[in-house]
Amino acid sequence: MSEANEKLHKAIEEYVQVMNEKREELLKRYPPDIPNKECHHAIISGIKTDNSTGFKVNDYTPLMKTKYEELFIWTHSKDKNSSIVSEVSTDIKNNNYWKNMGYVMSLALAYYYDFEHTSDMKYHWIYYFDHLKSIEENEFQRDDHIGEGTFNGSIQKVSFFKEIAPLIELLLRDDRFYTSLSIFSNSVECHWFCFICELSKSDYKKHPSHEPQLWEEAELIPKMEAALVQSCRAVEAILGKPGKKEDKAKVIRAKERWRALINLEPDDIYFKKGITNFDYYYELFELRNESAHSFGELPFSISRKLTIEAQCFSYMVIMAYLEKHMLSVEDASKELCLNLDLINRDPEDFSTVKTND
Repeated sequence: MSEANEKLHKAIEEYVQVMNEKREELLKRYPPDIPNKECHHAIISGIKTDNSTGFKVNDYTPLMKTKYEELFIWTHSKDKNSSIVSEVSTDIKNNNYWKNMGYVMSLALAYYYDFEHTSDMKYHWIYYFDHLKSIEENEFQRDDHIGEGTFNGSIQKVSFFKEIAPLIELLLRDDRFYTSLSIFSNSVECHWFCFICELSKSDYKKHPSHEPQLWEEAELIPKMEAALVQSCRAVEAILGKPGKKEDKAKVIRAKERWRALINLEPDDIYFKKGITNFDYYYELFELRNESAHSFGELPFSISRKLTIEAQCFSYMVIMAYLEKHMLSVEDASKELCLNLDLINRDPEDFSTVKTND
């Protein structure tokens, strides 16, 4: 090897060694196995609060607490809406899965607004978080917080969290409800319509039906199939699969179990079909099995009608389960350690982005 090549080889080895040392230093300062000791705070984008309770810049106000997360309201900037920050316990790594508060709040918000308004909530992790530093001075894992973490999202008054407390508490406590609402939310993502209008027994509609145009139908057919299947799965998560209808004893037991689970009488008529809720429960599972083969053959209007009927029934089952199993607002607020002192001073008829500086 020539002298020039030896020098080049040595220079490359030294460069690689320096870069490896820098990499080790970075990994030590910014360990990637989040959450960890150095990084267990995250702004939850997709939701923010106004400042009508008198927040000042650098305020870091407790909001609520769960087993693995404590949520705070961080007023990081003058005259800008405050962000929700989650302090996450590293103990969540010991779980099979993590019901994170971002996703739980997104489900609660969607249900609260009858799926007319949804918000995708993401975690924007911050190393060595310091609420006394500006948002620019804090060390984010990624720089996407500039748009999503601070300035985008559904703006709520702090009293909103008391209103949705029973929903949040049940989602955290009850895997059956969490699974069902999560699956149903996916169904709505595949195929949306106005549930308020479709579940109304009145002929009066608040607005025209959102019927797809002719050129949109082809794209919607597979989405409707997925929506119907997911609607059935959401019902199954709560009521289970129906047994053999010919066995009278099993039917009686199934109805007893039904009544113990939800506030929806199985023998009442499902108004969108003209048959009992219990009979439609069986029909829904037949539809699920047939949907993969029938949607390409049936007229679009019939396919959409079947999908809407399935989604409305699924929604009714979820509502009936919630009514039977949720805690009162007061009890749910206690379970979540909700900051009622803060919420009680939130003015009902006033909202502002202005900070109290």
